[in-house]
Amino acid sequence: MSKRILFTLIIFLLSCRIDPKLNGIDPSSANSLFSNLLIFQNSSDISFVPQLGTVTNDLSKIAIMLKYEVSDLSKEDLILYNNAIRIDYTLVKVSNKSYEISFQGEEGKFSLDLVNLKTKYNLTPPASEAFWVLDQNVPSITTESKMQNVHSVDLSEGNVILTYSEAVVGAEDLSNYEFIFSDPSEIQVLKILKSDEMNYRLFFQSYTDKPMIIKVIPRRVRDYAGILVPSEEIIINVYGFRNVGNMIERRCDFSAIAIDE
Repeated sequence: MSKRILFTLIIFLLSCRIDPKLNGIDPSSANSLFSNLLIFQNSSDISFVPQLGTVTNDLSKIAIMLKYEVSDLSKEDLILYNNAIRIDYTLVKVSNKSYEISFQGEEGKFSLDLVNLKTKYNLTPPASEAFWVLDQNVPSITTESKMQNVHSVDLSEGNVILTYSEAVVGAEDLSNYEFIFSDPSEIQVLKILKSDEMNYRLFFQSYTDKPMIIKVIPRRVRDYAGILVPSEEIIINVYGFRNVGNMIERRCDFSAIAIDE
């Protein structure tokens, strides 16, 4: 009789299932909790998106987009470092799926430690993710609809990425690019510096420090094999600036690596 009771109890316990959701989050979906919107190709867990709006010389903003709702994300869950030194920041809840971090940004490597999320939500995010802030200039995407012609964007390096089949001869030459500015008044393109085979930095001057969008259109040029490389637009949203006399010097980074016809 006791064996029958024990067997019945075991069956009953096995039939009871505790709701696995914590705070509305299914742990089985932990690896996809954070939406991989357009960027952070090295991670499918979290996505940092530069916040559209004013970014001044002493303040930078990063938006964190979540795939599922988290109603009580707090500063205890996220630790911000600048070159391995912990720094303070302001966390603002925009919605249950969107939070904004504001911090004093100087040139350097910034990283966000997410370890506490694992304990709080029983999740498995990466230990940390890194992104770059260059002279308070956070290169930004505009909207997804305007990004349709951009092959990929990598904000972890502070770059907008344009991909080619091979490295392009003379890609650092200004004559290989057409630049269209959202505020074209009194703008002078100075130079493009080639930091390595794939990465480039555009310097230009203007009389305005307002945020602006630059459309970079590479002209068809020949790669090392003599093959014509198709043009592809890059959309860059520029915030950073530095006063140089009466002009304002600004810069933004982009890369050239891989588009197929």
